Amino acid sequence: MTAKQHFSTTYTSLITWAEDDLAKLDDETWLTPMKPGKWSIAEVLSHLIAWDRFVCEERIQHIQPGEILHKVSSDEQETNRRAAEYARAGISKEALIAEFKETRQKLIDAVDALSEAEFITPFRIGERELTIETYMQGMIHHDTHHRQEIDDFLANK
Repeated sequence: MTAKQHFSTTYTSLITWAEDDLAKLDDETWLTPMKPGKWSIAEVLSHLIAWDRFVCEERIQHIQPGEILHKVSSDEQETNRRAAEYARAGISKEALIAEFKETRQKLIDAVDALSEAEFITPFRIGERELTIETYMQGMIHHDTHHRQEIDDFLANK
């Protein structure tokens, strides 16, 4: 399996997980913070949507060989705060999962549209040299962390 295929398979699996497992949750579980002072499942999913959008709009579209991209243009904490607020503002579980699926699929499609050569072509974010492959490996790690958080919460409920 190529790195691109691994990315696509892993990202698609989170869509399936959200549709199959998270969609079954009752609203109380969906909206309850997983630990005191931590996010709810809804807030985590909204957070993933926000960062998928960022990667699609601010990273994938702008990466060219040798390109130097800006560091995160918006305040990371502000992006996370807005995502959590959005999840608490009354959007239904079904609508948030549908938005996650749509946003996630756009990101998968954007990466799938890249050639293998583009996937491994170096670019820079500030002083750091990356490839789409290494960048997306970081995003997979990020997703895995949040999925584990949610799975642990649900297992201990």
